[in-house]
Amino acid sequence: MTIGRLFSRIIGERWAAIAWTVVIFILLVLPGRSFPEQGILGQWHLDKVVHAGIFGTFVWLWHAWYARYHSVDGRKLLRAACWLFLIGSLYGAGMEFYQKYFTSREFETADILADSIGAALGAAWSMRGKK
Repeated sequence: MTIGRLFSRIIGERWAAIAWTVVIFILLVLPGRSFPEQGILGQWHLDKVVHAGIFGTFVWLWHAWYARYHSVDGRKLLRAACWLFLIGSLYGAGMEFYQKYFTSREFETADILADSIGAALGAAWSMRGKK
């Protein structure tokens, strides 16, 4: 089996979306000292790109599962993408508050914005080619 076929089989499975949701939680509760503060992450704001990618992937994986296992038309898929955008944005905001009160990491409004932008991009990507 090629890597492409394996990847295609994984996408759209509920366990993949659940696993990614758990990975997000783990990554965002790791102590701040686990990540470099200087260098390319701070200089180029790569941290915000990573946040956008994490939450874009979150929405995309959940939407792929929904589209694969629910016989729905384009309107329902769009509605699901909108709901997943909202859920992804709220999950990102919730994680920032969790970091603020329960970890040594800092609360950053810019991370919430990056999470929401990523969720929007994930929703848009998941709707490509769907009518």
